[in-house]
Amino acid sequence: MTSTRTALDGAVRRRVYLFRHGAVDYVDGSGAWVDDPDAVELNPEGRAQALAMAEMFADVPVDKAVCSGLARTVQTGETILGERGLTLDVVSGLREIQHGPGVAGQYDILSDVAFSHWRASSDDATFLAGERYRDFYARIAATMDDLLEDTCWHNLAIFAHGGTNWRVACSRLSAERVMTRSSGFPPVAHPDASILILGSLPGQRSIAEQQYYAHPQNAFWRIMAALFGIEGEYTARCRQLTDNRIALWDVLMSSVRPGSMDADIRMTEAMPNDFEGFFAEHPSIDLIAFNGGKAEQLFGRLVEPSGIARDIRQVRLPSTSPAYASMTLEDKLAAWRRVLLYDR
Repeated sequence: MTSTRTALDGAVRRRVYLFRHGAVDYVDGSGAWVDDPDAVELNPEGRAQALAMAEMFADVPVDKAVCSGLARTVQTGETILGERGLTLDVVSGLREIQHGPGVAGQYDILSDVAFSHWRASSDDATFLAGERYRDFYARIAATMDDLLEDTCWHNLAIFAHGGTNWRVACSRLSAERVMTRSSGFPPVAHPDASILILGSLPGQRSIAEQQYYAHPQNAFWRIMAALFGIEGEYTARCRQLTDNRIALWDVLMSSVRPGSMDADIRMTEAMPNDFEGFFAEHPSIDLIAFNGGKAEQLFGRLVEPSGIARDIRQVRLPSTSPAYASMTLEDKLAAWRRVLLYDR
């Protein structure tokens, strides 16, 4: 891992390098469109471009590199990375927006491809009768959130495509990302609940799937399985939670947050949930377990001053988020077991 960069405000800065693949030919020597645009490889000009960039990029530190998996991004990435010894990981979510079947040669390269995103004004607008723009944008956002939640890198190289890189720059590395408002879910709870587990605010993957802790690397459901034998599909897991008199909710109803990181929640935009009403409807709650320090901080700042939870025991537990990587899963599990089982 390369050394970290720390800003004047103490925040750790990371860097993302976006590369579009080198030049390719979508038309063969006879002037006909290739049968499968996804299969094209770098042409001589594209290979020369990648070699030139490799020379320029030779002294730049990189500790993680990903590509879309298409041959042209693999070739570009391997050439530019050179002898670094890095594995070029394939992240299929970075693939270019997908066109429909049988469209080769049946479109205008400028209006239908190069400038097509400017015409995506309708929710149902598609790219060449294929993927909807809104689905493509959501795919890139979720993919980037996964990459940004990985705390094992400081300098990330992405080898992808023009549309992909444009969307990354617009939605996850720019002002558009800053203005994203995230909204939470209703609580999962029965009236007889005795334990309330509170997070801060659902991440983008959870919002997209409308499920608490939907990120595959989040350890919450694994911990619940180990402690209470909770398993199965999402609705079954929620039902088993409530059968164990456990309620699940978040401190915030909504806030402005770019991506899924707790540190990016804008406190000036944070709106807490209605805890006064919740505790009135769930009078048996005698333990609030915070899933991480941010949830505890938000509750203390936005809810605790009202005094509605002063008689309820409150405990901060280690965050199950993959972003909290300084603690092993085994240690997290032990801490959760001690509070939810042994200290009851």
